[in-house]
Amino acid sequence: MAQTTNSTKGNIPWWWVALPIAVIGAVVGGSLLRRKARSFEVDRQNGMIITRPKAKTRRFPALIVYGGLDPYNGDWMRQMMPDKVSTKYVIIYAPKHNTNFQDVRQALSDYRKKHGLRFSSESIIGFSAGALQVQRVYHPLYEKVVLIDPSTRSSLADKDYGRNVQMIYNRDNWKSLPTVYGSIDDLADEVDRDGLVIETSRPHLDIAKFALERMV
Repeated sequence: MAQTTNSTKGNIPWWWVALPIAVIGAVVGGSLLRRKARSFEVDRQNGMIITRPKAKTRRFPALIVYGGLDPYNGDWMRQMMPDKVSTKYVIIYAPKHNTNFQDVRQALSDYRKKHGLRFSSESIIGFSAGALQVQRVYHPLYEKVVLIDPSTRSSLADKDYGRNVQMIYNRDNWKSLPTVYGSIDDLADEVDRDGLVIETSRPHLDIAKFALERMV
C-alpha cells in the first residue's frame, strides 16, 4: 500500500524538514540583506571627507583615495565614486594630491575610534598626481592598490610592486610632461610583473570614472 506524507508512523512528513530549512533561509537571508548597506553617510574628520556605509555592522574594509591636481582633487573623486563602492567601504578622501599620508592615516584612525569601527582590510587609490603619494607609501599588505593614469617618477617606477597592484593608463595623456612620459611605461612594466596593467586610449578624466566603476 502506498505511503503518504500525512502518515507519522515510520515516515517524517516532508514539511517537518522543509519548514525549518525555509525558516533558517529566511533568517539568514534577511540578516544578509540587513547587513548590506544601500546608502552611505558623509562626514568630516580632521578636515578630510569620510564616507561610511549605513549598516548595522561595525566592520568594514577601508579605502584611502588620492585625487589629482585641483579641481580634480579628493572632493571630485568623491563625486565620481560609484555608490556600489561607497556602500561597501569606509572611504577617506585626501583633500589635496600631496596631502601628508600620515595625516590621512591619523584622520582615518580617529574616525575609526570615534565610531567604534573595525577595518577588515585597507586599500588605496591614486589618480593622476595623487598616484605619486600612493607609489611612495606602497606596501604589499594593502588589500588593493589602484593606480589610475598615474603621474610617476623614475625613482618610483623602479620600485618592486606586488600582485595587489592594478594600473590603468594612457601614455599619450602625458606627452606634455616629459618626466612622466619617459617613466610611465617603466612603471607599467614593474606592475605587470605580478599585478595587472591595462592600457587604454581614453582621455585622462574618463579613465578615472572607468577605473572607479570597474577596478575597485
